[in-house]
Amino acid sequence: TPAIPILRSLLERDELPARADVLATLRAIGDADPGAIAPLTNELVPYLQSNVVSVRREATRCIAAIADEYPGDAVDAVPTLATIVEDDADGLQYAVYALSRITREYPEDVKPVAETLGEVILCDSLSDSVRLNATAGLGRIVGEYPSIAVEIVDDVETLFDVDNPKLRNNAIGLIGDAAIVHSDVVEPYTEEITELLTVDDRYTRINASGVLSRVAEDFPDSVEHVTPTIVELLSDGNPLVRENACWALGHLCARNATSALEDRARDDDNADVRTRALWALAEINE
Repeated sequence: TPAIPILRSLLERDELPARADVLATLRAIGDADPGAIAPLTNELVPYLQSNVVSVRREATRCIAAIADEYPGDAVDAVPTLATIVEDDADGLQYAVYALSRITREYPEDVKPVAETLGEVILCDSLSDSVRLNATAGLGRIVGEYPSIAVEIVDDVETLFDVDNPKLRNNAIGLIGDAAIVHSDVVEPYTEEITELLTVDDRYTRINASGVLSRVAEDFPDSVEHVTPTIVELLSDGNPLVRENACWALGHLCARNATSALEDRARDDDNADVRTRALWALAEINE
């Protein structure tokens, strides 16, 4: 780190054949101590547009390192990072990672480039890790601005059957965020979501059961036929799945689930599940 002022001065030179090496050195420092290079963000951002591949790549990696721990310092780089992604330029994976990390605290600043992240998650020529970062970032944006997902639900649904469970789970989680406000947009995919209720991955079951509970609240007729499967979820090993099942059954006023809900209300080892089972029973007996 004592070399940073020297490296910074080198970046300011108009002619420097080894500029990529300077950036690579800063990136290596940033990998170990992102805070050490965070003050250089303004000097680094212009190199994101460099026509020299190695320069652009190392600059993007520097910004990604900064965004990892100091997303606020990387916010001003969002438009240029998005351009790298849109142009499918070298360094795309680092740009996507940086955008995803920035959304942890500043989703509103990445919102204008949400469509760009949406295109990334649908590109099966990219690695799963890149697409995972894109879905995570987009999910945080949709969590704050559910309407963003309205236009991409059709596309995200195509990820429900991907082999990577994390990518599939991120996709159904994104749909779940959209369903909080726009259950009408999600309702046509009830059958596809239902198929995810019984997969081995518990996170997918959590998200899928949560989505259906939201759809059941507004469109009970569309979910009613799934009641037997939802009743089975009351015995799921994950308490969040059981709690979501209680939500759904309450919204469905599922009288044939009364006995199973009474068991949950009395014997479940999770307080939230017991509380939600009692709520469901009250809804059914109202």
